[in-house]
Amino acid sequence: MTEQPEPTSATPDDNFDETLGTSISEPTPPKPPEPELIPSEPEPSIPLEVSLPPTTQATLSEPVKRSEKRHRRRGSLFFPLLLIVVGGVLLLNNLNIIQGSTWDLLVSLWPVIFIAWGLDSLWRGDGITGAVFLLGLGTVFLLGNFGYLSLNPWQVLLAIWPVLLVAIGIDILISRRRTWWKTLFGLLIIVMILAGALWLAGVSLPGGQRVSGDHVEYGLQGATSAEVGIFPAAATLLIDGLSEPEMLLIGTIPSPTDNQAIFQEFSKEGEVAKLRMQSSGNQFVWTSARENQLIWDLELAQSVPLDLKIDLGAGDGTLDLSKMQLSNLDYKMGIGKVTITLPEQGNFLAKVDGAIGQVTILIPSGTAVQIDADTALVLRSLPDNYIEQGENTFVSPGFSQVENRIILDVNLAIGWVTIKEQ
Repeated sequence: MTEQPEPTSATPDDNFDETLGTSISEPTPPKPPEPELIPSEPEPSIPLEVSLPPTTQATLSEPVKRSEKRHRRRGSLFFPLLLIVVGGVLLLNNLNIIQGSTWDLLVSLWPVIFIAWGLDSLWRGDGITGAVFLLGLGTVFLLGNFGYLSLNPWQVLLAIWPVLLVAIGIDILISRRRTWWKTLFGLLIIVMILAGALWLAGVSLPGGQRVSGDHVEYGLQGATSAEVGIFPAAATLLIDGLSEPEMLLIGTIPSPTDNQAIFQEFSKEGEVAKLRMQSSGNQFVWTSARENQLIWDLELAQSVPLDLKIDLGAGDGTLDLSKMQLSNLDYKMGIGKVTITLPEQGNFLAKVDGAIGQVTILIPSGTAVQIDADTALVLRSLPDNYIEQGENTFVSPGFSQVENRIILDVNLAIGWVTIKEQ
């Protein structure tokens, strides 16, 4: 009998009816590669990556781009405002409407930088905190430079700096859901707080009553020379010559308060009288500014050689030393401005160091002076007839031909230095 193949061993597939025997004897299944070619896991990830992110990005990017475009449309006002102010001042000065030298006017107008900065911040929508504070600060300094305030601006800065913290808090509150009326309301609140703080700090127009402090006086007690050290932390310092021959110092200093006092020490060693006056306490907690304006008004001896050392943390200084016999001058300041009138005769070193501020030194005409100006970000104005000798060194005409010479060493990091003859 002929053996017939069993139908059950054949693969039930119509496509392989002619090669049934081969398919059975050589197992090459077509289905195993299918899981590798068509994996189950990537299927959900492919449509997610293709469909969802583009929609999300398109939806989220449009308002961002629109806001960026709106922001870019508002250019900066800083430099245009500075150019307008400087150009206007130069024009008025050329027309003799504003008197004075161009340099002095420009130096007095430096607080306009703060005002332009503040207006630019408001224009660009950077927030109202810094803008209002800069506007107020620039206004105070500008009025102070032109003599319209009875208190120096550097003291005001030490008094009102906590207003900045209050303004930051208000700005954070209104920035959560900023609207035009919330911005206007926050702006008015900050302006009122700043104005109140300035009033409490003692800022007022000139002509008001200036409260006098404590009277002080020290005699020479037979000394033939003196060493005087004056170290206010924050003050308006006024120094002039004293005509009484037997006195070393006469003047007025701020009265002591709960926050600060003035340490005074006098001694005499041989023929040398030594006086030291230094403020102590917390100058940043200033609760009695209206009653005590931190004015040091002093007169110093002209009859004996004087070694004068001054260290003023913040404030204004006006030193008329024209009739004094100086053996040495060392003036240091942190932030502020100072005007120093040097004596006509002398052979001494005058050193002026400062961080930020304005230094003006008046030299009597014909006085032999050598100026060593070590300045960084500083604008300098020197007499035209001074001769440059090396880097940052200048001498007056005929300096090497006289014996009495004044060596002037000026070191200032940021600000303005003006040296002129009178």
